[in-house]
Amino acid sequence: MTPVGQRSRRAFAATIVTAVIVGGSISAQGADGPSTIVGLAGGQAFEPAERTTPPESDPDDVASFSDDFDGTGPLIGYTTTNAEVLPTVGRVDGRYRAELTDNADDKTLHYHDAQGRLDAVPATFPFVYIARNVGIGTLADSQVAPDPPGAAYIFAGVQVHSADLDAADSAHVVVGHRGGTQFTIEGKNTVAGHSRVDDIGAGTAPAGRADIRIVGNADRTLTVYWQTPNLDGGADDWQLYRGTGNLPGPTAAFGPTVYVGLITYAFGSAGLPFVGTADSVHLDRS
Repeated sequence: MTPVGQRSRRAFAATIVTAVIVGGSISAQGADGPSTIVGLAGGQAFEPAERTTPPESDPDDVASFSDDFDGTGPLIGYTTTNAEVLPTVGRVDGRYRAELTDNADDKTLHYHDAQGRLDAVPATFPFVYIARNVGIGTLADSQVAPDPPGAAYIFAGVQVHSADLDAADSAHVVVGHRGGTQFTIEGKNTVAGHSRVDDIGAGTAPAGRADIRIVGNADRTLTVYWQTPNLDGGADDWQLYRGTGNLPGPTAAFGPTVYVGLITYAFGSAGLPFVGTADSVHLDRS
């Protein structure tokens, strides 16, 4: 079980960014001015300029959102919270890549009041969100899961967050190592800064990666599915999370709109460094 503990809530900052690649370099502009470029193994990542309020966005304007992370450069079109705790995030060789090398003071953690980085898009209920081949890898190869020291809590996956990005109200499904329960999928509900957490058992995600499907129902509840990564484009074989599709404990009282996106985080320093990775994400806004 994720160790119990609380730390004070960190204020959020959010931005939506746009970028173009000019002459082999990345030129980017955030809503509040230029953003800075930071190094990333195999390419470059994007550290967006911060803004103190979420951007205005009407999710009804677009019926769906897809990102297969083509090329190398910044993430484009996302609302990013707490970018400073995990600055080295971007697209590298056609995949989402988040390098986690420093977790001082558990700054990347998502648990109770602790809220790390989230890269998300708005969604209105009902919706379906799918992340393909999402999970953990090594710095050298994102498709090779790191060796699991027994104390490692290292994950990457999908979070659904309330529209109020300052509130500790969210649900997430992540893939990785959970202490002595390794190569697993963890589910977590956080309501008013209190988290409930469980998993589907050791060895159920032997690659350290999985496909995750979250259905946001019309009644604003969530149903969660997973499967081993479908890498060849064949028929999906979705499994209900723990046989029910329900995450542990109560679900936050989400409003009509939420943010849905990718997270990478750790508890403690065991298992560092590692990367969070994903091949693609797709959101259908019904």
